[in-house]
Amino acid sequence: MDSAREAASDVVARVTDLVQGYSKNPVIAGLTIEIEAGVLGLLGPNGAGKTTLLRSLATVLPPRKGRIEILGEVIDSPRAAREARRNIGFLPQDFGYYPGFTVSEFVEYCAWLRDTPAGRRPKDTADAIERVGLMGRANEKMGALSGGMLRRAGIAAAMVGAPRLVIMDEPTAGLDPAQRVEFRELMRGLGDTAVVVSTHLIEDVASICSEIAVMAEGCIRFRGTQGELCAFAPGRSPGETQLERGYLGLLKPGMEHLV
Repeated sequence: MDSAREAASDVVARVTDLVQGYSKNPVIAGLTIEIEAGVLGLLGPNGAGKTTLLRSLATVLPPRKGRIEILGEVIDSPRAAREARRNIGFLPQDFGYYPGFTVSEFVEYCAWLRDTPAGRRPKDTADAIERVGLMGRANEKMGALSGGMLRRAGIAAAMVGAPRLVIMDEPTAGLDPAQRVEFRELMRGLGDTAVVVSTHLIEDVASICSEIAVMAEGCIRFRGTQGELCAFAPGRSPGETQLERGYLGLLKPGMEHLV
């Protein structure tokens, strides 16, 4: 990779004119977005295309049309995708694992998949497990963990080896309130990592995200700060918080013309 080219840009991932879907019914049609360091919260109703976008960013789903770049490199071949995955941590909403693996074995296996150098794997694995509060469970089998602990093990696997781009689909599903607070603290400490978090929990977005993107019908309907999203809240609108009211107001029919 050309280090001078990478240094010249703060963009970690770039999606240009992305089209995804099946037959004549695209899930995503002509989407363009840039991902920089910081935590980007991805909101949107079910069926908006959020998971399809995350899978595309993770190089799991090749574009039907358009272009995806990771750290300045166009992902245009299986080889390019494999190279990019060294810098990508991906936590799907439902992730696979071998029940017989211990937590430590699972996280180290994910580090191996990402081509983390062998000499670094044990320390990187221990660091990731410690950051999610599972050090006391490192030698327990994955199949014996509760849902919340499994989710934390998945978060550790996504972060092991300090990837430049971390993609998480509903990462706090199954976490109790205290664990969600710990997750928020973890996200705030990721430094120059670019993180994309898709969630339905507005309070998580309010706590950790420096920027918010709202998807609807396969398009980015909005991207901006929490304050800018709050401005879409109409008077006497439903919702528990101003941010939630702004999000719901933005999704009302006809609002797409005002963004």
